[in-house]
Amino acid sequence: MDHRESLRKAEMALKAQRKERKLPAPVVSEIISAAMKMEPGMWIMSDSRERMSFLWCCDHISIDPEWIRGRINRRDASAMLDKRMQSRT
Repeated sequence: MDHRESLRKAEMALKAQRKERKLPAPVVSEIISAAMKMEPGMWIMSDSRERMSFLWCCDHISIDPEWIRGRINRRDASAMLDKRMQSRT
């Protein structure tokens, strides 16, 4: 849920910046990149193995962290694209 909120905030911020500069709307990859620089994304992308880090949690529940990282962005990007397509119709 935190990552989705970061995506929403990143999209709003990028759209506002682009509108102010009279540039085209940001693409999904730009929004994901901006969101991953926010706190939840930073935790997910961290290479730290300290206690309670993302990698530490993945190790303790035997889940591949790269699979999760890819899955989060793919699912959220798909939802964002679906939302945009519905708003165009």
